[in-house]
Amino acid sequence: MMSAQGYNTDYDHSNSKFYDYDNSNSKYYHGSDVNNQGDDEHSYSYATPQGTTFQNSPNSVNLETFHLRGGYYPPSATMNNGYSSYGMPQQHQHPGGDILPLPPRQHYYSQPQAGQYGWPTNVQGRVIQPHVPSYTVTPLQSAVMFVKTNPRATLYSIEDMITQVVRVDESTSRFVQRRIKVGDADEQNLALSASLSSLEELVVHPYGNFLFQALLEFGSPDIKIRLMDAFYEIGIGTICLNSYGCRVIQKALRCLEPEGVYRLVDSFQIVRFVHDPNGNHVIQRCIQVLSTFSRRKNGDPIATEKLQFVIDAIIEEILPFSCHRYGCRVVQRSIEHSAKAQKNAVLEAITLVNSKLINDQYGNYVLQKLIVCGEEHHLDTVLNTIINEEGVPSLFELAKQKYSSNVVEGLIVGVKTHHRAKFFAKMLENPDGIIDLAKHPIANYVVSKSIGNAEGDQKQEFFDIISARRHELVSFPYAKYVLQSFDKLNKELANSKIPRTVTTTAVHPSSPLNKDTPPS
Repeated sequence: MMSAQGYNTDYDHSNSKFYDYDNSNSKYYHGSDVNNQGDDEHSYSYATPQGTTFQNSPNSVNLETFHLRGGYYPPSATMNNGYSSYGMPQQHQHPGGDILPLPPRQHYYSQPQAGQYGWPTNVQGRVIQPHVPSYTVTPLQSAVMFVKTNPRATLYSIEDMITQVVRVDESTSRFVQRRIKVGDADEQNLALSASLSSLEELVVHPYGNFLFQALLEFGSPDIKIRLMDAFYEIGIGTICLNSYGCRVIQKALRCLEPEGVYRLVDSFQIVRFVHDPNGNHVIQRCIQVLSTFSRRKNGDPIATEKLQFVIDAIIEEILPFSCHRYGCRVVQRSIEHSAKAQKNAVLEAITLVNSKLINDQYGNYVLQKLIVCGEEHHLDTVLNTIINEEGVPSLFELAKQKYSSNVVEGLIVGVKTHHRAKFFAKMLENPDGIIDLAKHPIANYVVSKSIGNAEGDQKQEFFDIISARRHELVSFPYAKYVLQSFDKLNKELANSKIPRTVTTTAVHPSSPLNKDTPPS
């Protein structure tokens, strides 16, 4: 009798049991053996002419699928619906040797025992199809996907959703900025119209603010004017005091024409902005931009006038600003960027209060900037305050304090030679005080810099003081930096004191080399 695969099964082979199969019969092979104890409907054995026998586990194979695919399971693997015990799909090999495709996986759902794979089943044992909720793509999601995947996307493609797309993430914000940069005037106007409709929300948004920065940088003069008019309507102060809005105003100061900058500066509230963590950045940028305008080839008297307006506000509040966390930054920018006359005016105001700044948490930075940028008479004032002025802690006390020690170190490194010599002369009057400073966790840096920057006889005096007390300093952990500077100085002095000598070799008078040897 021929099987469904066309092979004769009417023979015996290796004690295997063969069963006749007919397409009109039941869905499953019928047979029995000692393992299934007569459960013919749910077990079968199948043998091939090559002598291979496959014994399946109960209720594991849909034979309609099996024969339609012409499947044959090799005996080396335990099969479950065409998948091995390792969960990997196996190829079906026809008894004739041909490799046939795998059965479709949907036959899992036709098996009453599919619950053994961990899927929920009903009372009949059939799998309950999992409910897959429907997923609806919103227009915003569709627009975001479009601009991220389509290199030819423009703002026209998302005309009604520009303000929403720009706020999604950094990549969408950069897309809008790029289109404003490379797009034509119509595309820029489209971006402007969209931004004005949500101005208050976008200008303070982490990603939306870049839309306005791009318009200010790449937009036409007309676009910039329309945009600034909208800013004035909602209030420049509100924008400047926001962490993202202040960046937009800084961009406006850099990109607007001088007339636009002057109008913008007139709307600033200097004192309020200086004390604000965001507004102080606007004032710093304002000083830089106005200084640039005033230093142009022909000069700009209006820029000088506007800058003087800012400088006057700083001088009037020089002590509060210098001792403020954000105000000290503004004072330093005014020293760095202002014209000479305006810078000197600020420095003069600082010297009047330098004794109150020297040990201040923020004021010490202002004094350090004065040391770097100030004129000689400004340095004389600060140096005299540290050395001689009554009511100010002594030099040795200032060197031990956290903030004033920075100013003392700045004087040692940043002043001219005659100022430095005056400072060292005051230190060398008290050798015991120098040794005490060398042991201190903060003041040891002052001694180290003094040793490294001293010149002439003062360098030798520092060397003698440290050399005489070296044995005492070795036991103090903070003095190691002083000893390192001392060792370096020791090598320098040793090299400078070694006399130049000529080494000669004694030669016997009878030696032939004696003729060419110069006299020693």
